[in-house]
Amino acid sequence: KGVGIWGSPGKNSVMVSKLDNPPLQLLLNALGLAKKYIVEYMVRWLMEATTERLNTQTFEQILERAILLDISPLRMRCLRFADSCSAIRSRYEDGSFTEPLVSLELQAIWPHRETKRRRVF
Repeated sequence: KGVGIWGSPGKNSVMVSKLDNPPLQLLLNALGLAKKYIVEYMVRWLMEATTERLNTQTFEQILERAILLDISPLRMRCLRFADSCSAIRSRYEDGSFTEPLVSLELQAIWPHRETKRRRVF
């Protein structure tokens, strides 16, 4: 199902189609390319599309990529989501995140408190 036809240099038409539900990894890779080549409107659009996919299962993957790509608005949205989600908080407290960057970033909203040991004299 095409959403447009563009002309190409060889006078061959290029069919552009719309993908309704692209894989998350594809969105994140496209976001990285858009950021690298400074295509601001694509960064905004892909960030919105990625944010719509944010849930407890995709949280770690999206936050890790937002950190690596240094996309602060997406990082903040992930942190706001985490702050309102008890499942993310329990995963953080259990230490069950596989990416250390994610755990480190979550310390911004939930400081890691170490229990102090009493000194015995």
